[in-house]
Amino acid sequence: MGRREQAKDERRARIVAAARDLMREIGVEAISMKQVAIRADVSLSTVYNLFESKEDVLARVFNEAFGQYRTAVLERASAEPLQRFLDAVDIAAEFYSADVPFYRSSAWLVYADSSYKLSLQKPRFGFFRDLVTRAIEEGVLRPETNAYVLGLMVVPMFSAPYQAWAGGWVSIDEFRARAKLGICIVLKGFASQEHQARFEELMPALEAQVRLHRGSARDDGGRSVGRRAAPSSPSVPE
Repeated sequence: MGRREQAKDERRARIVAAARDLMREIGVEAISMKQVAIRADVSLSTVYNLFESKEDVLARVFNEAFGQYRTAVLERASAEPLQRFLDAVDIAAEFYSADVPFYRSSAWLVYADSSYKLSLQKPRFGFFRDLVTRAIEEGVLRPETNAYVLGLMVVPMFSAPYQAWAGGWVSIDEFRARAKLGICIVLKGFASQEHQARFEELMPALEAQVRLHRGSARDDGGRSVGRRAAPSSPSVPE
């Protein structure tokens, strides 16, 4: 790679880092390309030379963050197919807890009614479809299972609790419990005969975790404790 391309990559990285910082501080909707340029210490024309639009910058931010999460799952998750799904939820919870403002803002970015919503959701769908495919190949799910269709069914089991957490409606522990239970409920309907017992063993414990953490984000008066949606982001009810 020549010096010119290296310089472009360095400026691009600064722009993406600046946009991520602004997502934490002011939320997605409030960000302007001018603010990104100022934070990255580049000219506005440089931002537009490297990215077509604000949406293009934010898509890069999201895809880089999701890539880091995907790598963490591949490196740390269990080799056991069903446990791999549960580990993916735990690792997501770790990421969300470590950078709450960013991931609350990201929820709006992914699920808002925007022209780039589908392109941002594709990596998440592909991730769960790949987990489903491996579970089929390893015999946990029935061989005739359609990985594409089941992947589409699994994604909402993860994304609905995520949106509820991002909106401040549930705690991170309740997100974790609800996502695990929802995913297992969907997968159980496609489990191979020899692995049905594994699901039967898991379900009571997961249901108990949901009961334990239900409403843990609220105080005894029913109000949300520390409820704080990302700026200009919609709070999503349960």
